[in-house]
Order: sequence, then C-alpha cells, then structure tokens
Amino acid sequence: MGRTSQLNGASVALELLPRQIDGTAMPALAITLTVPPLPQGAPPEQARAALAAAALASGALSLPLGPLATLATLPQAAGCPSLAAPAPQDELAAGRLPEALGALLMAMVTSADPIDPAALYQMALCLASLTRSAEADAVLALVQPTGKPHPAVLALRGYLAFQRGDGDAGRKALASAALSARGVPALRGILHFTQHVLLTQQFGG
Repeated sequence: MGRTSQLNGASVALELLPRQIDGTAMPALAITLTVPPLPQGAPPEQARAALAAAALASGALSLPLGPLATLATLPQAAGCPSLAAPAPQDELAAGRLPEALGALLMAMVTSADPIDPAALYQMALCLASLTRSAEADAVLALVQPTGKPHPAVLALRGYLAFQRGDGDAGRKALASAALSARGVPALRGILHFTQHVLLTQQFGG
C-alpha cells in the first residue's frame, strides 16, 4: 500500500488548474436536473427554493443541490442578461468562490439542456478551493466520461483522492493527467499542478 496521508489544502496550488475546460471534447454520460427550469428573472428566493428540491443525476448517481446552495452567493436574478453577471470562470479567477458557485448553480436551474460536464468541473474546483473536498468529490463523481477524460478532470480527481486519504488512486489519476498534458503548451498548468501535488504528498504536505 502507498502513502495515504491527506494533503494540506492551503499548500496546494489549485490556481494552476484551468478555470474553464471544453466539455464538448469530453463525451460523458448525460447529467440532468431533477426539477423543471426556472423562468428568466426569477429572484434568489425562488432559486433557493428550487435548489433545495433539486438534484443532479447521472446514470445511477444523484446529488442533492440544497447543501451546495448554502455555500453559495446567488446572483440577484436568475438568467437576467441585463444584470451582466460575471461568468463563473471570471468569479473563480478573481477568488470570489461563493459567487462563482452561485453563478454555476443559477445557470443549472435556468437551463432545460443537459448539464455541461465542464460546469461540474468548475463547481468541483470551486468547492475544492473552499476546502469542501467531500462535496467537490461528490460533484466530480457525476462526470462519468465515456471516452478520454480531460486531464484537468483527472488532475482534480487525483487531488481529491489524496484529500480523502486514497494515495494509490491519487497517484494513478495524477499520472494519467500528467501523461495527457505533457507536451501540450495550453495544458502546462495542469502538468505543474500534478507535480506540485505529488511533491507535497511525498514530503508530507
């Protein structure tokens, strides 16, 4: 058995991971919302009520959204273009994590389309940055690729595996992420992240 010590979340440079990935390049099982979408311009109170009753479903997995909504700051009105709310990746990049989580949740409850796996990656990254690793792990578990996973998803899976004490799974996921990212300039941050996590774990961070 390999080392299974948890990582110190504050020491791991999650900012090295991309704020946004292309979900269309990663075929996955459909992810759906279990409640009807809200109308445009719905107030936060209505959104919170919908989120309290909603869950995300993918295959045999289901995740209630109510507990996640308690960690979020929701936009002023659901799907209201006039408010020009920042995109989730912009909120993430600025370190406004509750706002990023709120923007993602609001987008989910105002769309009739299947959920983009990239949005769940963003949500998991946001939760990991909030040191809510168990919730991040549960969100990322809903991303079930039917083909090659995006290396950012693999890297985050590896980090979260270490956080729950599963060193073997963590190393395997990070090695796969590094292999996919190696030699691709746009994915250099992912490669640096995998190296950082492995070094942190090796030296007891």
